[in-house]
Amino acid sequence: MKLSTDVIVVGAGASGIPAAVAAARTGASVLLLEDDLALGGAPVDNYITMPCGFPRSGIYAEIVSALDARHRLPSKPNANGVRAEDWYLPWAYSVVLDDLTSAEPNLRVMCGARVTRPIVTEAAGRPRVTGVFVARPDGSEMRIDAPVVIDAAGGGDLSVQAGCEERFGRDAQSDFDEPHAPPAADNVVQQCTLMFLSQRIGSRPFDMRELQVVGMIDPGFGWVALGPEEFVGRDTGFYLHWGCTVQPSDVRDPLALADAQAEAWRKIRPDLEYLLAHDFFAYVAPRLGVRETRRIVGEHVLTENDLRRGGFPDDTLAVGGWHLDLWMPGRKLDPSEREVPYYGIPYRCMVPRGVDGLLLAGKILSGSHVAMSSYRVQPTVAMAGQAAGVAAALCAQRHAQPRDLDAKAIREILTGPGQNVDLSPEPA
Repeated sequence: MKLSTDVIVVGAGASGIPAAVAAARTGASVLLLEDDLALGGAPVDNYITMPCGFPRSGIYAEIVSALDARHRLPSKPNANGVRAEDWYLPWAYSVVLDDLTSAEPNLRVMCGARVTRPIVTEAAGRPRVTGVFVARPDGSEMRIDAPVVIDAAGGGDLSVQAGCEERFGRDAQSDFDEPHAPPAADNVVQQCTLMFLSQRIGSRPFDMRELQVVGMIDPGFGWVALGPEEFVGRDTGFYLHWGCTVQPSDVRDPLALADAQAEAWRKIRPDLEYLLAHDFFAYVAPRLGVRETRRIVGEHVLTENDLRRGGFPDDTLAVGGWHLDLWMPGRKLDPSEREVPYYGIPYRCMVPRGVDGLLLAGKILSGSHVAMSSYRVQPTVAMAGQAAGVAAALCAQRHAQPRDLDAKAIREILTGPGQNVDLSPEPA
């Protein structure tokens, strides 16, 4: 079996869905491939259902607006009359994302579609991606042709198979002269987290602070640790938990990742049993949340120094604003070291060095280990994914390669009707 389309997006998560919707809105026929049986990625598979990071713009702002309008969990404002941190049920994301993708007539979604390898030809002295192969149940492969492919799957496997250069783990200080890079490079990545929800089903009182892991939030009230006495008094009875963290040996290795998930289960079991003994149900995410995998080398590598300067290059197509958030064993930055101003993510970070027909989206964007700890959050990768989607559609329509596209043309569409992205240095 053989299919063809203008744009293929691999991975239907926080960056892939905005990429696919943006490409469809720009007039391209789009095929969105997801190996899971459900859309959503991190909020659905990992229960990372609290939007961390700013700014929230474009398609991501549409998603959050729809969640707020129809799926906000009930709670009262805090003492200051505002809601501190909102989070949503995983199925609410599924509903909103299904509505979003179903509204685009140019977009077809294929879940349960495991991409096995890219289709790569040689042109102009470089590898060129011209489609992908998808596994079929009988062991054969389905070929899907497209002039441009967006890798938004999170692991960067497709990009590496296509011939892209990868970076993995911590960069050496000599690589980019970053203040918070270690003296020597290694393969250590940020810790993984297994999330869960808890819900009271009885009336037996107890203090949730007795749990081993107290990283948790009330609906609309924020982190319990910031006001434990108020939390005990509120007693809302429904919580989102950062269950536990583990350090995998290599997140690129499925066996090592399986070992990390098993370790996480063992670590949270005492808390789950304690909750059940005190009249609480717990709903554990089906998959371990992976913060960091490969980073694909692009035409520009975004670094900690770029972020601290807060620069907005001429080819800026996305904006980041989250602090440096390095979940590393024995490594915690002081608050003054963590903060960065709003910064621009240039189009060059979405274009892989030396490979045509391919665009990067999500956590695999071209950046250093330290910089990635900031731009990995959902609002930022969603905006970058949206930009990659517009770029891919223009490439298909103009028979152009991503590296030859004028970033100003992408920016003009991104900031216009139907895309509504704010690329100003101080986004609303």
